[in-house]
Amino acid sequence: MRDGILHCYNAPAIEFSGNWNIWCLNGVKVSKEIVETPAHKLDPELILNGKNVEVRREIVRKIGIEKICQKLQTKTIDTWGDYELLELPQLDDMRIKPIYLKMKNPSIGVYHMEGVPPNIKTCKQALAWRCDEKNDYIEPIKLT
Repeated sequence: MRDGILHCYNAPAIEFSGNWNIWCLNGVKVSKEIVETPAHKLDPELILNGKNVEVRREIVRKIGIEKICQKLQTKTIDTWGDYELLELPQLDDMRIKPIYLKMKNPSIGVYHMEGVPPNIKTCKQALAWRCDEKNDYIEPIKLT
């Protein structure tokens, strides 16, 4: 446990009898592979295949956003403040190259990435899409 949440960076967060365990990072249930594999040996493509945004965030947190971008050979499409629109490599089973918005969470100071539609060309378009805004991104007065 860390700060009252389930967390163990290299072993199960909870061990039960009968060889049944639960692995958690920062309160997020993840696979044994993610917890027990050293960061430098984790495959960055895990973030492309994962459907749970919290699990992807923990993978990014463990490996590091810069290492993920470097290993996946991302291409920067646009930048704006703490935001970066990235094109990731096209995997064999994908019809198009995935586009992700890299952003810094102002509450906890951690970067994470979120997939956006392939027609997005700017960070502001990606932010407008995330906020369900029809036209342009309306910048908030204050981020919390």
